[in-house]
Amino acid sequence: SSSAASFFIKRSLRIFPALFVNIAMMELALLVTGGLNVTGILQYLSYFTVYILTAARIWAVYFTYKPYTMSGFYRASDLSGVLWTLTVELTFYLTLPTLLEIWRRWKRAGALVVAVAGLGSWVMAQHFNITDKYDPFLSVTVGPTFWIFSMGVLARLFWHRVSKIFEGKVLWWLATHLAITWWVAGTS
Repeated sequence: SSSAASFFIKRSLRIFPALFVNIAMMELALLVTGGLNVTGILQYLSYFTVYILTAARIWAVYFTYKPYTMSGFYRASDLSGVLWTLTVELTFYLTLPTLLEIWRRWKRAGALVVAVAGLGSWVMAQHFNITDKYDPFLSVTVGPTFWIFSMGVLARLFWHRVSKIFEGKVLWWLATHLAITWWVAGTS
């Protein structure tokens, strides 16, 4: 994108229409089946707005109110167990333009900032239990997962230098991936 504003507009148009439909359908299913208890329309609209803007039901409940009965089936299940990943993505999109602006102005300092932020994120991920039970706000932000994004950001920024490590080596990287996956699965 040519600017941060253009970046945010493009991402918003890509994410929010589908997110709105997704959440609206889940909320409608909850309403029809008794899992949703709307006590006031304005109160619910404030909840729904926060939910749409953050993709995080946990944040919407915290900042507004809890409209769910959470009984029966809903006590043990989340209608969209993977929606938290979109919240992580949204917080990454809020962080990325700042990091890229630093890199644009001062290449070495910008790369260092991304690397240090990535390292800090990795340390955070190692020291915090990333579940809703431990820290529900931290678990759905870019904080404990930025280290993954930072590797991609640094690879993209320095692709002219690192491309030879990756290009034309799909079988080597596939074998490496499978070996690491096998090792991690065996040690967990």
